[in-house]
Amino acid sequence: MQLNCSISHTLNQSATNEELDMLVSLMERNYFRPNQQEVIAAFVGRQAIKNYLEECE
Repeated sequence: MQLNCSISHTLNQSATNEELDMLVSLMERNYFRPNQQEVIAAFVGRQAIKNYLEECE
């Protein structure tokens, strides 16, 4: 339960590129359940694009 709350909190916040890299690393090590991985992968993709666009401004 604590992990799910932490994931939900993280996904409701903005994340730095380093934090996104950590999420990807955890996904690669199968740290999350398959249904969680789909949500996190979508978040990482959206947030990476957002971070890139903010850096370009």
